[in-house]
Amino acid sequence: MMPKNNLRETIRLGLLAGVILLSISMIGMVEAFNERDIITDLFAMGQLVIFSTPLLAAYYLTRPQPEDDAQNAAQMILQGVIAGVMTAVPIFTLILVTLVWTNIRDFLVNVSPALIEILTFGMTPIVGGLVLMSVMAVMGIVGA
Repeated sequence: MMPKNNLRETIRLGLLAGVILLSISMIGMVEAFNERDIITDLFAMGQLVIFSTPLLAAYYLTRPQPEDDAQNAAQMILQGVIAGVMTAVPIFTLILVTLVWTNIRDFLVNVSPALIEILTFGMTPIVGGLVLMSVMAVMGIVGA
């Protein structure tokens, strides 16, 4: 069982990472970076930005502290999963908002259908958002 302070810190940092990813997405960087392939036709730079955010948040949370005793591996994995899912929450909220607010692009010009397609992996918004949460949880585990 994770102490309350660790859980609160994990949720807070995961949401902070999600808000950072949300702002990076909403200013157009994810869509612009997605045009550059890292591995041709397999992995784009925009995906690297998306996937690295929960990985870095989980790594930051589970890094060894000088004053800490050896951390429990199960606790580290749990922190990684929570951080990953919390990182996906702001992005999933944006995906849901675009379903309700169809003319969002009039106010937020970089929230385009192409961005939503990148964030949902070309799937329907709900399924893609849930897949995004799952992938973020896995990336959180990798970071832990």
